[in-house]
Amino acid sequence: MGSSKLMVTFILVATLAISYNFFSVETRISSVQAAAPTCEKDCTEKFLTQDCYKYCVGLTYKRGVCILSEGLPPKSSTYRCCCS
Repeated sequence: MGSSKLMVTFILVATLAISYNFFSVETRISSVQAAAPTCEKDCTEKFLTQDCYKYCVGLTYKRGVCILSEGLPPKSSTYRCCCS
């Protein structure tokens, strides 16, 4: 009887340890994927998408793209270099 209690306790502790590690890894992965892009410089005729990409890679992001950023007055919309 004593060995069966020990085995059940061991299995319970092992299961809890495995599930705890799984959830902590899953939480770290979802927090990395949920990161929002950072938009900084304005894209112009001279600072194009290729320049934006190089700029973002230089800041250790994976990619950079010029995205239309709409301002509150409709005429204030500009293209911004967004890194993600």
